[in-house]
Amino acid sequence: MKALLHISLMFLLLIAGCATRPKWDERIGRYTYGEALLELGMPSHQTRLPNGNMLAEWRIRPPTPGSVGYGPAAEYHTAGILERGGSRRTPPQPGRVLVLYFSESEKLLNWRVEER
Repeated sequence: MKALLHISLMFLLLIAGCATRPKWDERIGRYTYGEALLELGMPSHQTRLPNGNMLAEWRIRPPTPGSVGYGPAAEYHTAGILERGGSRRTPPQPGRVLVLYFSESEKLLNWRVEER
């Protein structure tokens, strides 16, 4: 029983470790554009702003176009009842973009995540 508890705890810690995300607020002023390239790869878009700062964007989740399913295997819910047959529609979902702002010296100034 004790071994099972230890194995379960180790599994939960492993999953929690894999699910951690960067804490961008803690990286402001220290994180560099070079580190972003190593961690995230080439940005999907980047531009140098008139003040010398740089804006770079990474697509972290692509948009999905949605879908429609027809036929006897399609399931849908009506007033809390699961029904078979007919059609089922999955609405389109926007993608997520990580936007990082870097100073002229390529240090992180600000960040945000946008849905588009």
